[in-house]
Amino acid sequence: MEKIKLYSTNNDVLDAKDKRKIAVEAALELIHVRTASDAGSVNIKNHLKCLGEYADLIQEALEVENND
Repeated sequence: MEKIKLYSTNNDVLDAKDKRKIAVEAALELIHVRTASDAGSVNIKNHLKCLGEYADLIQEALEVENND
């Protein structure tokens, strides 16, 4: 799996739309890993319904980290 740096130390490089896209992609990757590791017992619809919430949490965590 390719590793990427989600946010640069220069926040001017990524606008809000780019940051949101990255957070959603990270959330989708988490859903992928979760559903792949629990064969048959995970309802992907439930995870996809929470996609926005997952992305919000990821984005919030990254913002806090960048402000330290």
